Amino acid sequence: HGHTGLKDILFGTTVDKLRHKISIPLLIVKK
Repeated sequence: HGHTGLKDILFGTTVDKLRHKISIPLLIVKK
């Protein structure tokens, strides 16, 4: 159970990094 929790944390941080990389170009495009 703790192993999946670690995966969730790693997946969560990866998603946050991807979202951050994606959101910046989107903001530039919207402007």
